[in-house]
Amino acid sequence: MDQLRVRLFGGLEVYSGETLLPGFATEKSRDLFAFLVLNRDRTFHRDVLCGRFWGEQRDTHARRSLRTALWRIRSVVEPSESLRGTVLRVEGQQVGFPGTEDAWDDASAFTARLSGTDGGGSEPIGEEGAQRISDAVHLYRGELLEGSYRRWCEPDRERLRTAYLNGLERLVDFHRSRGEWLEAIGWGRQLLREDPLREHIHRAVMECHLAKGDRPSALRQYGSCIRILREELDIEPMEETVDLYERARAPRASSRVPRSGSNGDAHGPENGLTTEVDEALSALYALAERLEKARSAMGGDGGGGASDSPGAGPTTPLHAPSEPGGTTVRPD
Repeated sequence: MDQLRVRLFGGLEVYSGETLLPGFATEKSRDLFAFLVLNRDRTFHRDVLCGRFWGEQRDTHARRSLRTALWRIRSVVEPSESLRGTVLRVEGQQVGFPGTEDAWDDASAFTARLSGTDGGGSEPIGEEGAQRISDAVHLYRGELLEGSYRRWCEPDRERLRTAYLNGLERLVDFHRSRGEWLEAIGWGRQLLREDPLREHIHRAVMECHLAKGDRPSALRQYGSCIRILREELDIEPMEETVDLYERARAPRASSRVPRSGSNGDAHGPENGLTTEVDEALSALYALAERLEKARSAMGGDGGGGASDSPGAGPTTPLHAPSEPGGTTVRPD
């Protein structure tokens, strides 16, 4: 028998080996199966399941509905008599999904990979811990049972989403601590796509850009940060974020980290070109700020519409560049 593989993240999918099995005939049979998988290694009395999924029905009707749902589940995951009992455990009044090597699900694998890596949320995770967290977040294709908004799954959905976001944040911290700026930026962007209101992660991404000498990207990240804070919360960025922005836009202020094997010589042609570009960008942002002040003094935007200039528009200051267009695809 091929291993049964159940994907709960991003919507329910059930595989036998590499073969995608047909969907369940009804929402109740789908939800019941997902509930049993999420609570694998446990059994539930039939009355408990009737109350949870058919609580609005009379006892007799609810029990009949439960029997029908179990039959529908078995027609998908145990289609032949020889497979009966290999996936579902039905013993008298008890029903469950046994945790055997013949059955795998991504939610349990996700939790197992994160087990022992939290360290209270503050201790360094090390290479092995980082690899385990990376393996876990690759399993997270989307919210638990995406598209199904039953009350019973909301606590598990929020618990697993929180674990996913915290895992991403720990990967950002891990790679920053090792000076692996691109990796930290990649995980930071993935985290911000899921939770764009984490201002400290915007700062972390800015710092990584500055550390590798990419001031324009740091400034664009700041622009994205203040736009989101204003649109979603109607607040201004924290003082720490503004200070970091000022450092990023200061002329000749470079936090560039020398490449491995470099002696840090600042007199090469490449470094000279970088300095010229930095100075030109700083002058551009200084001019943009002066224009913004002039417009404010005139009492409005002069009727001008949005433009492609850094920060132009009625809700974004001129010194705030737009968000980078590039995106990172979440690993499947």
